[in-house]
Amino acid sequence: MTNIKSKIRVVIIDDEEVCSNSLTLLLKNEFPEIVLLGIGKSVQEGISLINHLMPDLVFLDIALPDGNGFDILEQTSFKNFEVIFTTSFNDFAIQAFEFSALHYLLKPITLQKVKSAIQRYNNFKTFDGIDYKLNTLKDILNNKNDNIVLSTLQGFSLFNISDIIRCEADTQYTNVFFNDGNVLVISKNLNIFESILKSHSFLRIHKSHLVNMKYFKKYVKIKPSYMVLKDNSEIPISDRSKPLLLDFISGFADKI
Repeated sequence: MTNIKSKIRVVIIDDEEVCSNSLTLLLKNEFPEIVLLGIGKSVQEGISLINHLMPDLVFLDIALPDGNGFDILEQTSFKNFEVIFTTSFNDFAIQAFEFSALHYLLKPITLQKVKSAIQRYNNFKTFDGIDYKLNTLKDILNNKNDNIVLSTLQGFSLFNISDIIRCEADTQYTNVFFNDGNVLVISKNLNIFESILKSHSFLRIHKSHLVNMKYFKKYVKIKPSYMVLKDNSEIPISDRSKPLLLDFISGFADKI
C-alpha cells in the first residue's frame, strides 16, 4: 500500500473533454500513488483550483478557451507545484519544452506517454526556477530566444546561446563546448540541438558536428577538408556539407 505521505496530489486543466477523461482514467487505474483533486477547463477555473487545492502536480493544457497555460502560472498565488504541459504541438515545440527543462505530455494521450511523463517528473522535478524556464520556452516558440536551459545530472542552468562554440555528437548524448572552456555532456542527441540552434548561425558541417559560425576562423580545403574555429579546434567537414558551408561563408563575408 502506498503511504499517504508519498501520494502525488494532482489537478488537471484541459478544455478537451476526451483528453481530460482519458488522462483521468489512466491516472486512477494505473497510478495508485496519484490522487486526483480536481479538473478545470479554463484559465479562471485553473487559477481557482490551484489556489484552493494546492496540488503537487498540474497537468496543464497550453491552449485554453480564455487564454493559455502560461496565464495560469503567472496569476496563481500558490506557486509550489510542478507542471506537466499537455500539448498537441509539433516536434519543434516538443524540443523547445526539452530545452526549457519543462515536462510535457504529448496528445493523443496513451498509457506509455503518461508513464514517461510521470517518470520524468519523479526523476527531475523542475519547478525551482520556473520563471526563466517559462520565458525561455515562450521565446523559443516565438523564435526570439537568446538563452537555452541545459539539464545535466547535477541539475539545470541557463546559458546564452552565443556563448556556445560548438556541439559534438556522442552516441545519444551531445558534448557542448563553451567559449570559457567549459564542456557539458547533455542527454539529447545532436539532431535536437540542430533544430533549435540553426536559426542562430549554427551549421551542421558533419554528422557529428554542429558549429556556431560566429566562431569561424579558417576553412582548410585540402583533403580531408576541415574548419578551424576561434578556440583553435579543428572540425572535419563532410563532402555533403561543403557546398552549404561555402554558401554560408560567402554570405557571412559579404557583411564584413
